[in-house]
Amino acid sequence: MPTPAILERVETKNAIEADRSVSAVLDEANTADTYLFSAGPASEVSIHVHSGYVDGAQIAKLQKLGAVGDVLGRYITSDGDIADPELDQRTLGLSLARLRQAAAQHRGGCWKRQAPGRQSDCDQSFGHRLDYR
Repeated sequence: MPTPAILERVETKNAIEADRSVSAVLDEANTADTYLFSAGPASEVSIHVHSGYVDGAQIAKLQKLGAVGDVLGRYITSDGDIADPELDQRTLGLSLARLRQAAAQHRGGCWKRQAPGRQSDCDQSFGHRLDYR
């Protein structure tokens, strides 16, 4: 979608989701039975940092809250739970609940948190990993 993934204000996110063209895309996505996605790291190399959606301080906060990475822009813990509910409220797109309801989930890549003793990936929480060869 041609919109930011994470917005500064919940009100802005709600307004964008209410836009006819955006809501049509979200409605279509919500009816899918299969999703293909990649997972990103909860670190400063995240595309969300490079895109300006979150900054280094927010990444540090997410790491303190136990975030190990993001799935569809939603930062999760090693248990697959939302790490920061407030940030999640400002994240545009499919919910993790909807992703979990899909008949099939396929993830094209995964990450490992680079913190001593806390390495975890998303194998238990989301989808079947697709290896590129």
